[in-house]
Amino acid sequence: MYKAAQRLTIIALVVIVFSACTGEREVRRVLARADKIMEEHPDSALLFINTVDTVKELRSDEVRALYYLLLTQAQYKCMKSTPQEDKLGFCLDYFKQAGDEEKTVRAYYYRAMTLYERNEYDKAIPLLKEGVSLAEKLGDDELRSKFYESLDLVNFDAGYYQKMLEYSKKFLALSLEMNDADDIVCSYVDVGLAYYKIGEQDSSDYYYTKAIPFIDKAKEKYAYVLGNIGNMYLRHNDLQTAEKYLLQSLDVEMNLSYITSLSDLYMREGRSEDAEKLRIRVVSSGDADLKITTMKSYAGSLLAGGDMKGACETYRWLFNLTDSLRSQSKENVIAQLQMKYDYTKAEYERMESERESYMYLSFSLSLIIVLIVIVYLNRRNAKTSKAREQEYESVIAGKVLHISNIESRMKKFEADKADDERKISELQKKNEEKLEDTHMRLGRGHEFYKELKSGRLVTIKSSDDRSCLIEFFSIYEHKKYHRLVLEYGNIPAGLMVCAILHSMGISDDDMKSVLGVSEQTIRANKSKLKKSKKCDIPKAPIKQDNAD
Repeated sequence: MYKAAQRLTIIALVVIVFSACTGEREVRRVLARADKIMEEHPDSALLFINTVDTVKELRSDEVRALYYLLLTQAQYKCMKSTPQEDKLGFCLDYFKQAGDEEKTVRAYYYRAMTLYERNEYDKAIPLLKEGVSLAEKLGDDELRSKFYESLDLVNFDAGYYQKMLEYSKKFLALSLEMNDADDIVCSYVDVGLAYYKIGEQDSSDYYYTKAIPFIDKAKEKYAYVLGNIGNMYLRHNDLQTAEKYLLQSLDVEMNLSYITSLSDLYMREGRSEDAEKLRIRVVSSGDADLKITTMKSYAGSLLAGGDMKGACETYRWLFNLTDSLRSQSKENVIAQLQMKYDYTKAEYERMESERESYMYLSFSLSLIIVLIVIVYLNRRNAKTSKAREQEYESVIAGKVLHISNIESRMKKFEADKADDERKISELQKKNEEKLEDTHMRLGRGHEFYKELKSGRLVTIKSSDDRSCLIEFFSIYEHKKYHRLVLEYGNIPAGLMVCAILHSMGISDDDMKSVLGVSEQTIRANKSKLKKSKKCDIPKAPIKQDNAD
């Protein structure tokens, strides 16, 4: 009976072990199949992964790490939520210890991107930086491509356009090397967008144009590619082509930035009702930058159409909005200064505490010195050796030097505190003076402009007065000012004032009175302007004057 029970126990253990091994082999087979089809068919891979019973079948750390990595990868590719970010920390640690560098890089990437989508940038960015270094070391083109594209996006979101250009160029070079048409068209547009953001228009147009033959190859970023190409044609005033690309982009995906561009296009074409509908849609959103862009274009169109009242109201709305944003910026500066002050105050309190400790220590040391002196005086008449006397003197000198060092440190702490308070005060004063000076200069420029526009001739002789007029004109008549910059380039302030007065309809005789110069000087300035002329800017129809 005992032997029979023993045999049954052994058989049961064998069956359990065999079943466990069979179950783990099946899970490994399923995960291997999902990993193989992940890039081309992530939705099918997710179906495979979801068949795994996490309670019964994830018995070893290796299988568990692979399961959570592939699950996160499939969910991210299928644009589903990825709640197991904490599990990716386990995956990353496991693959690092196992020495599996390829899966370590993948764990870096997907953990970084899930954190980035949750706005945990302080955790995501270091992971991306570490991951891209390891991916470059491995030489895995697919993984390098993912990191370059993501760092391109991250730096665009952050407004670091030089860094965006660096990673988008790496993304483009690798896409061309891999001959991946989808990545090629996206990276061409990314490089073009980066150049546009840093103000290099010709380079931007070059890369946008290179992307056009590949447009139909774009997949996930199809709307993004179409919208940026449409914006390029809009900047060149090819309205028909721009409308085609912008509408195609918005058919695929609604994007407020491209809606703003389409509203601007309709205003240029004179389709004010269609433009107004789109403008209201953008203004009702929460994006302040898009509001400003849309309303500036709208105000320019109203001026071109002769609607001065509507343009003034729009500019007033814009001034109020920019004042509000400036106020928020000022609040941020004040908050930073207060934080700095609070930090300095905390440091001061810490130093005060240290100073009290030093004072207690000084008192203790002084007491010790007094005792030493008393002992020394009591034993002065005693028979002591010369060496003993020298030892006492050395001890006393050491204590006095230590006290002197403590006093020096306390004085330094006090001096540093006063210096920090002075720097904060100077910074606040400079900010206030800068803001007051800007308001004053724009007010003076406005007075000159208003007098000249009303037909009254004012005298603008000093270089400071002329620069005030230029600053106000560059804001209030920004479309005309932009046209003058394109036409003449970077010219001295004196010549720019002549160009501005000429654009305002001031005659040469009146210009002599305004600038306080001779007729010969007027002729010389006109000659210099003619030589400085870079290109002839064609005059657009009246309705399109300030909309370009």
